[in-house]
Amino acid sequence: AKMERLMETGLERSLAVQLSDGSVASAHRSSGLTWTAGVECAFFTHAARFFQSRDADKSAAAREAARRALSSLARWQREGGYYSPAENCLPPGYRVGFERYSTEANHGILPMAALAVAIMNGFDDEPLPSGSDRAPLVRIEHDPTYRAIAHRGPYSVHFNALPSPQYDGFGIVDLTFGPNRFLHFMSSVTSLTGGGFINLGLAYKEHQVEGELTLVARKNYTLLDGFKRLDEPGCVGFSLEGRCKGEAHTYAASVSIDQDGVQIEEATPGLVNFKTLLLPYLRDPGTGTTTKVNVGETIRLIHGSEEIEIAPEQSVYRVIHLPYGYENRRGLCGLLRIDFEEAREGISYQVHVVR
Repeated sequence: AKMERLMETGLERSLAVQLSDGSVASAHRSSGLTWTAGVECAFFTHAARFFQSRDADKSAAAREAARRALSSLARWQREGGYYSPAENCLPPGYRVGFERYSTEANHGILPMAALAVAIMNGFDDEPLPSGSDRAPLVRIEHDPTYRAIAHRGPYSVHFNALPSPQYDGFGIVDLTFGPNRFLHFMSSVTSLTGGGFINLGLAYKEHQVEGELTLVARKNYTLLDGFKRLDEPGCVGFSLEGRCKGEAHTYAASVSIDQDGVQIEEATPGLVNFKTLLLPYLRDPGTGTTTKVNVGETIRLIHGSEEIEIAPEQSVYRVIHLPYGYENRRGLCGLLRIDFEEAREGISYQVHVVR
């Protein structure tokens, strides 16, 4: 009976932490390796068989999740080369996304072995096709993980409020746009020169030009009253407020997903100064296609046939583009720094798929 209960709770949580592109929400080391997607294929196949005669809806959801995981696993094939154990197709010598102890042989075998387990247990479906949507869902976890995940349509957003300092920063660590795409905001980006993690999100400074940026992603916030589920017609999401020890002001954020995309609001209540939106993006995953940046009234990221728009809702003072010197588990990255006019408590912006 306890094992049967574990299948139910395990399936519920595994469905919730699987992002719309088929990968697993970033947290600690293993979420950046492809064997995680292989294990997803195996577990969801077992779950689909287990619930086949017990709950048809759960069985169907598990089967779809296995196909979504397979679509992610299939992305990371090097052209004419060996399979990549990391979630990128860069040459082995780049070591982007690798642990110092990991090896191509060990971590390359694991995803194939897990996929073989799935196949031997009846998994014979095709990868989930492009354009597949997710039903509205919000997962909120407090002690010990402290993170929230929201899904709707092609979008998944993961906010990590207690990141492992070796692997991710505080804030919106993952924002994905559906299967069989490469351009996602997936796992924290790190600077090759200065170190430290950067997420999609807020930074601030006391003066418009001079002064060092304070990055929310690098601060150690304690949530005041946990995550709050947003309960509004036509959208799903969550909100939070946190404080750093010794600071009078707080940090507050709200994330909601509706049919138009992802709406994000970030603020430092009680602290009025000059705000910046940092936008680290995947420039080169090793597939032969690199991301182009168009800066106008909005920001457009274009990766082959994929296009994402980021639309700030306040006046922009300047945009600084740094295309080199950053990386994450998905590959080589660039960084956009969007400075806003006038001192303010917070900013708001929308992210949505153009194509």
